[in-house]
Amino acid sequence: MEKSQVTHRLSLSDRLQYMKHSLNKQLVEIMVKKQTCLCLAVDCTTSKLVLKLAEEAAPYVCAIKIHVDILKDFNTGFVSALTDLAKEHDFVIFEDRKFADTGSTVELQATSGLYKINCWAHLVTLHSVPGQPILDAFRRIIQKPDSVLKGCLLVSELSTKGALTDLRDYQASSLKLAEENRDVVSGFICQTRFSSDPSFLYWTPGVNLSATTDGIGQQWRTINKAIVQDGNDIIIVGRALTKSNDFRNDVIKYKEASWNALSLAEEANAFCGRDS
Repeated sequence: MEKSQVTHRLSLSDRLQYMKHSLNKQLVEIMVKKQTCLCLAVDCTTSKLVLKLAEEAAPYVCAIKIHVDILKDFNTGFVSALTDLAKEHDFVIFEDRKFADTGSTVELQATSGLYKINCWAHLVTLHSVPGQPILDAFRRIIQKPDSVLKGCLLVSELSTKGALTDLRDYQASSLKLAEENRDVVSGFICQTRFSSDPSFLYWTPGVNLSATTDGIGQQWRTINKAIVQDGNDIIIVGRALTKSNDFRNDVIKYKEASWNALSLAEEANAFCGRDS
């Protein structure tokens, strides 16, 4: 059963001393410098559109999330262009692959085939279902000489109605895995922050300033709810922005609202999260 409690919330700057993961330190520095808690999810099917939106949003985000396997025209030129944008504007490239297979299979999925994800993505998502072997595999992947991959997020919750990740034991098991693999796991995909551990970053999808559902199972809530009340650090926003008729200005609006919400949460020095 879930219950709310008020838990001490350190500022991002204060949390740096607890962060062992280099990617989290990099992200916090980006967030503070750019004053943003926004990750843009660009779920488009052509490289041209992904790059167009990424270029417009780049100055205002800490990360850009893609699904490379939905691109109809993936090529190495796309990877080079996205990498150049990330270097120029200082953001993390996040491939939302949600790996969930055996260790040997995910190692091939991340390093081989058409995409060679570990050669350009800084961050990927994993399901906790396979347990320790999938984290052992990603430790090997991260250590490869040609790898730019730095860390993984465990999917501890989804924003879809009725998701089985809502089971309390699943989140507790995900947290235990993360605590035992801090060199690999940088944080979580979650709806509500379920641990007071300041060394992890808590990323949340399902955020929209003007709607609560898409009618096909996706559930949304406001930025203040996601950051102040639910205790998350980074909001992941997709269609609310990529389908906007005023994309750049709306990106700025979400960027500013996310930072204002984090500042409000830090000033209150507490978050309303789940008992861990």
